[in-house]
Amino acid sequence: MTPRESIDITTAALRWSTAHARRRALGAEKRLAEQAYKAAVMPVTSGALTRSVEASRRVTEAKRLERAALRALAKLCATTRDGLADAEVIEAEPFSQHRPAIGQA
Repeated sequence: MTPRESIDITTAALRWSTAHARRRALGAEKRLAEQAYKAAVMPVTSGALTRSVEASRRVTEAKRLERAALRALAKLCATTRDGLADAEVIEAEPFSQHRPAIGQA
């Protein structure tokens, strides 16, 4: 993997991570809007319905952006693995000193 490919993958991973965090925050906002809608005595006149519908629209858009970022990340990973079907796990020396190997607990 070239340094440029590493930078591209890191950038794509950060874009996906940011999109994921944003979608989760909007999902929490949507849940609050739906709770307010359900708790409202007159939801149509209180504006709770409008807020709930708007929150749903924002979550849908955020999901679309998150999926696009994930597709871009997957595409970059697929093009840079150079025929590797599986990744090797490299255990760092300091890590192995602190934890027993699998099956040796």
